[in-house]
Amino acid sequence: MKHFFFSLPIGMRYMVLSAFGFSLMAVFVKFASIEGIPVLEIVAARALVSLILSYADIRYKRISVFGQRKGLLFLRGFIGSLALVCVYYAITQLPLAEATVLQYLSHFHSSIGFIFSKRAYPLVPYCQYYAEFLRGVVRRSPSLFVW
Repeated sequence: MKHFFFSLPIGMRYMVLSAFGFSLMAVFVKFASIEGIPVLEIVAARALVSLILSYADIRYKRISVFGQRKGLLFLRGFIGSLALVCVYYAITQLPLAEATVLQYLSHFHSSIGFIFSKRAYPLVPYCQYYAEFLRGVVRRSPSLFVW
């Protein structure tokens, strides 16, 4: 059991580290909000760190900073920033468990968008997202399903 983590395949190790990192992020955002730091300042601090790391990586790989489709890049950045503000706001205002559940429901909402995009996607992820959504609804309010 001592070296269980290192016996996992590399992809699973990255998944575990990612989940751990997001958990730490949520806890630190919650602590920062308790200390009285506004949500937009927390988002700005994260954006600054992300900007520095991303710029260093882009320069290292010799990729164009603005890409080829500037409009879509701007739109992605705007929507991503808005989503980050919403996630951090939820973490600061709700109990941490509920904010985390809301954050993980984003996949469910994305799958709704894919339905209207007229592209061919595998059916299995949709079924998984909807099953998880229903599981969350049943666990949150089981009295809805009592006849």
